[in-house]
Amino acid sequence: MEARIKQILNIVVIIMVIIWVLNAVGVMGMLPAPLVSIVVALIVVGLLLWLVNSFIPMDARIKQILNIVVIIAVVLWLLSAFGVLSGIPSIRIGNP
Repeated sequence: MEARIKQILNIVVIIMVIIWVLNAVGVMGMLPAPLVSIVVALIVVGLLLWLVNSFIPMDARIKQILNIVVIIAVVLWLLSAFGVLSGIPSIRIGNP
């Protein structure tokens, strides 16, 4: 197996084992469920972005644009998850 793929699998297994141990010990039960979901989602998005940047050949400018779009989307999602964007009026197109 290629060394990079082996490294990725090792990282994924380590993250899963850490989550499993935290759950088995009961630490996950003490944390609010939405917070755990947010942390897991951030880990998954970061891992996917790293995989795309490392293994998919594309122009550096396209990678930079992709990274910026993903970061903006994640920041907006986090702001929405914590209720910061709830005070901003939304723009609705169509019938009110």
